[in-house]
Amino acid sequence: MNLPILLIEFKYGLSAEEAMQQIKEKEYFSRYRNGDYPNDVLLIGINYDPKTKDHQCQIEKLD
Repeated sequence: MNLPILLIEFKYGLSAEEAMQQIKEKEYFSRYRNGDYPNDVLLIGINYDPKTKDHQCQIEKLD
């Protein structure tokens, strides 16, 4: 069973896009690119807005 690796960044009062941008800028996924991990890697950016009490989520599969 090949379950994907989940890389998650949470933000509070910002945006899911900013969370995703941080994952990419800091290259949290770099250790999984060397071929030792055959599973898919999913990048997940989540934001919670304390004013509206809503959340946003953005998911991308690492190529």
